[in-house]
Amino acid sequence: MNNAVLARRYAYAFYNIFPRACTLEKSDLLHHINHFFMEHRKMIFFLALPQLNVKNKKKAIQIIVHTIGLPEEYSTLYMLLIQHKRTFLITDVGVQLRHIILEKNNNLRQLFFFAFLLQLYVIILRLSKADQYGQAS
Repeated sequence: MNNAVLARRYAYAFYNIFPRACTLEKSDLLHHINHFFMEHRKMIFFLALPQLNVKNKKKAIQIIVHTIGLPEEYSTLYMLLIQHKRTFLITDVGVQLRHIILEKNNNLRQLFFFAFLLQLYVIILRLSKADQYGQAS
């Protein structure tokens, strides 16, 4: 399976399970942690080492997530990737998750904008009907 498709599946699963951890503010922090992992590729190699016990990996992930300022749920995501032996997907999942968050928030903005336009249209219609019957307020 293509890595991008697999990363998107993990990202969507995370988004659906932890929607409160997927806000626009968190997407900016997610960008920072993605940048960290892209700049420090050795960290991903380190986290993938089978010789290193899970406790140390979890501690390292928690320190990184806490330092960046992301909620604890992100530690769970990264540990899941490590346990599934998909550490190489950490940055891809982060990028996909950020895209999903931005995409969902953009859709909400559009929905609010169209709702506003619809309300404005209804007000204009009412005013025009009231003006038509000479009942302008």
